[in-house]
Amino acid sequence: QALIETIDVWQQKDHPFFVLTVSFNRIAEINSAFGHGSGDQWLQGTAALLQQTKSDGTFLGHLGGDEYALLVPTSDKQDVTACAEALLDLSETPISIEPYALFARISVGVSRYPEDSTDAVELLKHSYTALRRSRRENHSTIHHYASNLDIDYYRRYRLEQDLHYAIERDQLFLEYQPKVDSWTGKIVGLEALIR
Repeated sequence: QALIETIDVWQQKDHPFFVLTVSFNRIAEINSAFGHGSGDQWLQGTAALLQQTKSDGTFLGHLGGDEYALLVPTSDKQDVTACAEALLDLSETPISIEPYALFARISVGVSRYPEDSTDAVELLKHSYTALRRSRRENHSTIHHYASNLDIDYYRRYRLEQDLHYAIERDQLFLEYQPKVDSWTGKIVGLEALIR
C-alpha cells in the first residue's frame, strides 16, 4: 500500500522515475529445506542488503516473500542500469542463515514512468512482468519492460489453458515421426510427438 501511495505522490510531482522489482529467488527453497525460522533470517538478510545498497532518495518497499520494489528517481537509463547492476552484484554476497552462508540468484525487472505507464498499479505490474522474464534465466539478470512481454505472457497463459482443456477432453494423441538420413534415405530414428 505504501508503495502504491509513494508512486502516486511521485507521479503528482511529475518527475520521471524507474520501478525496479527485485527477487532473491530462494525463500520457498529455504523454508522447505531449513524451516520458516531460517526463511525469516533470509528475509532479514535480504532486506538489510537492499537497505545498504540503495542510494539516497530511492524508496524501498516489500512485495512479499523475498521480493522487493525500489523506486529510483531518475530519467537517466545509465543511472538505473548502474543501480540494477549493483543489485545483481548482491548475488556474490553471502547471506548468513545460521549455520550456513547462502547466495541468491537475483532477478530484476524494470519499468519507467511515464513511458511505460502513468498508472501506479500498471507501472508496478509492468516491472513485475519484466521480473518474470528475468527469472527464466539460470543466472542473475535484468530485464526492462516492453509491451511484447505482455503478449508473450498472454500466449503462454492461453497455451497452458488450452492444454488443460485438451487433456480433460482427451484430445491429444501420440504420433511418431521418422528421422531420415538425407544422404542414404534410411530411417535413423524416431521422434515422439504429441498433437
